Amino acid sequence: MQKTIMVVDKENRLLALMENYLTTEGYRVLTAPNGDEALRLARGSSPDLILLDVVMPSEMDCDAFLKAYRRERPLPIILLMAHAD
Repeated sequence: MQKTIMVVDKENRLLALMENYLTTEGYRVLTAPNGDEALRLARGSSPDLILLDVVMPSEMDCDAFLKAYRRERPLPIILLMAHAD
């Protein structure tokens, strides 16, 4: 069964890079540019792992996303601190 990884990052270039790499490795990949979209996607698709940008737009920051989603489902979440440069 194909595992699903969700990548959440405000930088489109990094999202595209991660999606391309993970898809090539055989994962189903979901992407979201912010916490609000990530929460909506995660609720609807139940990813196996989330790669979450620590610095996200203010709609829903990293801490707010973690608090909201952890109440619903405990799963591995890796916090990213990277730049596309």
